[in-house]
Amino acid sequence: MITHGNKNLREVALTFDDGPFPNFTAKVLDALEAYQIKATFFCIGRQVQAFPDLTLRAYKAGYEIENHSWSHPDMTGLSLKGQYWQLQHTSNTIERVTHQRPLAMRPPYGAYNASSLQLATSLRLVAVAWDVDAHDWSRPGTDTILHNVLDYVKNGSIILMHDGGGDRSQTLAALPKIIETLLGRGYRFVTIRQLLSRLPHEHK
Repeated sequence: MITHGNKNLREVALTFDDGPFPNFTAKVLDALEAYQIKATFFCIGRQVQAFPDLTLRAYKAGYEIENHSWSHPDMTGLSLKGQYWQLQHTSNTIERVTHQRPLAMRPPYGAYNASSLQLATSLRLVAVAWDVDAHDWSRPGTDTILHNVLDYVKNGSIILMHDGGGDRSQTLAALPKIIETLLGRGYRFVTIRQLLSRLPHEHK
């Protein structure tokens, strides 16, 4: 399970879970495009199926579309066959829309066990978590989201935020300040694929 990138590099990966989601995903994309920065979307398979145009917009704009299961279950409570279906069906759906197969998967709730990781490996998916959690899913207020991110970011951080799964107006309100502050601190924004490609060899 990868939780961060290369700690020697002044870069971070901004990641968004649970989309694509009408209204909010588009506005996240607008904000990212305004600052011309890279980000990665860990998408729910059934949301990709429901909103292929939104998925394709993100992909064509240069953002990564990765696997966050089909319906967001706790994977550790599923049979191996159930876990396989969740990941494989999602990868197939993403590939059908974007013509690129996902490289990474993120288990819902960050819940995994040894069999989850072995299964991901067998499907040629790198398991990716995070080391900075915005806790924006709980809608704690824009200022709290800002502190949850900006107080903990360091070299190589993977930042967890959400563009789906509910009202993400607080996330949208916090996003420009997060981007501007991190750019001001000299961070470069990279995708998960870029981050993985620059991991120290002991992680590969």
